[in-house]
Amino acid sequence: MTDKKQERAVVHLEKDGKHYYYGNLKALCDNWAKDDIGVAYNYLKNFNLSPDKPYVGKQCIIRKGIIITSPQRSKKASAPEIAESAPQTVAKPKKNFVVSRRKLQELMKGK
Repeated sequence: MTDKKQERAVVHLEKDGKHYYYGNLKALCDNWAKDDIGVAYNYLKNFNLSPDKPYVGKQCIIRKGIIITSPQRSKKASAPEIAESAPQTVAKPKKNFVVSRRKLQELMKGK
């Protein structure tokens, strides 16, 4: 794996003194109605949000920024690698469970 830090986009919504964070504009607009934030998804998409150009409306402020994540340190084993390293055991077949008609009727009635 790479040791470089990864940068990811984040969309920040500030509304009524509270802060909400989303991975993209679509996620933000899927969680908030146009009437709640005062702006539609298509308008925001065409607005071209950037760190230097936030959307400032009457009901909210929407900013686009970058979040930096730490690098992954260890490589996770894939399914074939796990299967190869797992001990080879054979599961015993399960026995069939037989219930008489009378017992089944009692169970169905809740006795």
